Amino acid sequence: MRLEEIDGSDAATERVKALKDEAKRAKDRAKQVTAKADMAAASLSAQKASKQATMVRQASSASMPRSVG
Repeated sequence: MRLEEIDGSDAATERVKALKDEAKRAKDRAKQVTAKADMAAASLSAQKASKQATMVRQASSASMPRSVG
């Protein structure tokens, strides 16, 4: 019987490797989620700006006196 088979160090090494791989995948996933959230925030900001600009245009056109032709 080999020493690795007796003390289980190969199994422990494999568990550590698996945990590190899982952590790397989680980190990559977090980067993807962060990028998606950043894109959603930018889109929302653009929508709000557009809506606000529309409201300002409507308010300014409603407040302008109309000339009778």
